[in-house]
Amino acid sequence: MHSILLAEDNPDVRFMISEVLHTHIDDCVVVTAKDGLETVRLAKKQYPDVVLLDIQMPVMDGFEVCRILKDDPEMRHIPIVFLTATYDDLKSKIKGMELGADDYITQPVDNLELVTRVKVMLRIKSLYDELRRAGQKLQRAKQQKFAFLSHISHELRSPLNGVLGFAELLANEYYGPLNSNQHGFLSMIDKGGRQLLTLVDDISLLARLKTGGVTLHPETLSLTRLIDTVWIDLQNMADNKRISFRREVPPELDRITADKKGLETILRNLFDNAITYNQVGGQINLNCRLQQDQSVAITITDTGQGIKPEDKDKIFTPFPKIARKEGGEQGSGLGLAICKKFVELMGGSIEFESAPGAGSTFTVYLPFAETISHQPSAVSLTSPVLKTILAFSLMYCLP
Repeated sequence: MHSILLAEDNPDVRFMISEVLHTHIDDCVVVTAKDGLETVRLAKKQYPDVVLLDIQMPVMDGFEVCRILKDDPEMRHIPIVFLTATYDDLKSKIKGMELGADDYITQPVDNLELVTRVKVMLRIKSLYDELRRAGQKLQRAKQQKFAFLSHISHELRSPLNGVLGFAELLANEYYGPLNSNQHGFLSMIDKGGRQLLTLVDDISLLARLKTGGVTLHPETLSLTRLIDTVWIDLQNMADNKRISFRREVPPELDRITADKKGLETILRNLFDNAITYNQVGGQINLNCRLQQDQSVAITITDTGQGIKPEDKDKIFTPFPKIARKEGGEQGSGLGLAICKKFVELMGGSIEFESAPGAGSTFTVYLPFAETISHQPSAVSLTSPVLKTILAFSLMYCLP
């Protein structure tokens, strides 16, 4: 059943148009209003499929009614057709369309033309409603999948911690001496378990970032100290490849207002990538600068193998199919996706430049001294089978 709201102060014209619509449009209900204020009230109450709007009306003219309806997030997708015998000049037509009207008809108008134009607007509204329902259905399905993902992450974390705990007890020879082969196997269990634990944590964190489940807590902090803290945690990883590190943070940029945990996660993932995909004996440079828009640019450059042009569009997606490193450790495939979501949540942006054999440069732009608002935070396998389960689940949860 189609619902049409007809706003017209002239009772004769109102009756004539109503009859035309009832006669030529099947399953049509026409609700009428005689002034602008009544039009707004009925539109918010009835949520019609189309509004036919006279311009010259008492209490509130049609232009103002159009502005009010198009400013309302719940109403702005309702097609509005101006139907007027007075405002037939080009200036009025342009004004109506700029306010958001979808059509502009001047009277007198042929009945068949009026009906045809209204039917077009009804089709547009029907398509929008169909899209909105599909979007709502998709969102509900997405929320259910993220809820499943969060649940399975929690369920996997507990037994995995148990496996790691018992592996540590055995490695410490709490239950008796071990030979070198046994120590080697336990070392492999510990390494694999911790990698999978990181993967579970990353999956859970990215799921919460994508569904508004992370709350930021902005505070004034020392950027230099945070950078040094993160780098020290990764120092052994860099030393194993003889990678040197240099940072430049101007004193005036040291104090920054940001979510500490979010910024720490961004830096950790960017440093981790810069080390993992760097060459032996390579270099990592970090520098900060203040932009003209008063944002802080944090740039991290490495001397690694770089990124192929055909892979650049995948770099911020979860589990990108990119062969960036021959042998050695691989990341979870979620670090840059997490970085991007955290940066956007903090009101910033991230970009990169890279070329094969020339290394990569990632730049994060963040508000310098602004309070950031938003929404709870954090998170966390044990076998390749479980890793596959989580990866498969995430494929259907993350766009």
